Amino acid sequence: MKMRVTAINLKDSKTTKNERIKRAEELILNSGASDLYLLPELWNTGFFNTHDYDKNKEPIDGITVTKMRETAKKRRAYIFMGSFIEERENNLYNTAVLIDRRGDIVSSYSKIHLFGEEKKYLKAGEKIQVCDTEFGKAGLSICYDMRFPELYRKMSDMGAQIFLVCAAWPEARKEHWDIFNRVRGLENQAILLSCCSSGDKYSGTSYGVMPDGRIISISDKETVSFEADTAKTEEYRSAFGALRDRRIF
Repeated sequence: MKMRVTAINLKDSKTTKNERIKRAEELILNSGASDLYLLPELWNTGFFNTHDYDKNKEPIDGITVTKMRETAKKRRAYIFMGSFIEERENNLYNTAVLIDRRGDIVSSYSKIHLFGEEKKYLKAGEKIQVCDTEFGKAGLSICYDMRFPELYRKMSDMGAQIFLVCAAWPEARKEHWDIFNRVRGLENQAILLSCCSSGDKYSGTSYGVMPDGRIISISDKETVSFEADTAKTEEYRSAFGALRDRRIF
């Protein structure tokens, strides 16, 4: 199924959470019609502001998710709304949320692989999330997860045809980001769609990658739109049997 995708590489700034939420809403509503919008990791507060994680925590029915649910309903589009600091059962998580055209939550995923200082403030998620969408089965992941291929292979085994990735990948390791985007899609013969924060500290690049590793979009603009055909996943898996030929030791 063909889908139009818009990735919003929202620029990290010194603005408040409410101002960032308003900016994201404006970009989604004013960027042209798409079937799916992507936002980065911790875009509403900034990834490196670890000392403010506790101040910016909120439940899944807090202002960030609520506003994005309203925006998805207005836009009549899916939003992979990146992640926020979720407060749940007296713990803090880095949680990403996928919202459908009706503004309903399809699935949420808490980051399993925590990076650096995240470990001091956050609890790691424990559940892999693959969910049904009108475009096919989608596997959800966040930034540092990209360094762990076994997560993506497990999602593939669970039926994932599309990988959705939000990130705040640092500029200092941008080459790694560029490699992982292609490889994680290629080795699992899946479409990969990613979105990364922009600004001085971040790589700020979004990707659209086909199941054969071809790049259908790469951009460091704040907003970029492109088309992806999710039917290509099963077509390529059928034509080239790498997943079927796998031997497990």
